[in-house]
Amino acid sequence: MSIAIAVVVAAAAVAAGVAASGAVYPPGSVSLPTRLAAVFGLGYAVWALTPTLLAVAHAFVAPAVAAALAAVAAVLAVLAVRRCPPRALLRSLREQVGADRAALGVGLAAVALIAVARLHVPFNPTHGAWRYWADGLELAAVGHVPAASLQWGVLHPPAISKLAGNAFTGELSFLFAAHALMGMAVALWFAVTAYAAGLWALGWELGLRRTAPILPIAGVAGSNLPLGLHLNADSIF
Repeated sequence: MSIAIAVVVAAAAVAAGVAASGAVYPPGSVSLPTRLAAVFGLGYAVWALTPTLLAVAHAFVAPAVAAALAAVAAVLAVLAVRRCPPRALLRSLREQVGADRAALGVGLAAVALIAVARLHVPFNPTHGAWRYWADGLELAAVGHVPAASLQWGVLHPPAISKLAGNAFTGELSFLFAAHALMGMAVALWFAVTAYAAGLWALGWELGLRRTAPILPIAGVAGSNLPLGLHLNADSIF
C-alpha cells in the first residue's frame, strides 16, 4: 500500500508542476527541456511553499495541508488551461520534437534513465537523510516552527534557512510516518529527477543541444572533473 501511495504522491507533485508550468509559460515560449525542468521546479515550489505558509501560520496539520494543496493545484490548473491550452501546447511540443528529434530524444532518455534508476527505496540512507526526515517530523508534530529543535541530545534554534525543505518532508511524514524509508525515497526521487532535468535544460539553453545530456549523466555518475570539480555520487544515490 505504501508503494501505491508513493506513486500517487509523486504523480500529484508532478501534476502540480505541469499546471504551474502551464500557468507561467504559454505554448512555444520555452524549450521542451526547460519546460520539463520547470515542471519539477515549480511542482516542488507548490508542494514546499504551500505547507511552509501553513507552518508559519501555525496551521501545519494534515487536513489543512491537503486542502491547501488541492486549492492551489485547482487554481493553477484553471490558469494553465487559459494561458496554455492543451492543444496548443501539444502542437508546440510536436514542432520542437520534429525540429530536433535526435537531440531531444537522447536528452529525454537520459533523464528517464536517471528517474528509473532512482525508483528503489534507499536501504542505507546516510545520517543526513535521517536528519532531514527528523526535522520534517518535528515540524509535523507541533504544527508550526518549534521554538527549539532537539538535535543529537542538545536543544538548538530551529534551522529556518531550510524551512521549505522541512515542510516538504513534514507533509510527506503525514502519509509515511510508519514507512520512513518510503517517504525518503519519494523525496529523493523527486529531487534527483529534478536535478537531472535541470542540468539537461541548462546545457540545452547554453547551446550544447546534442551534448546537453552529458550534464545530467555526469552529475549523477560521481567523478573528478577538471578544475578541481568533484561530483559525489553518494549525495545522489
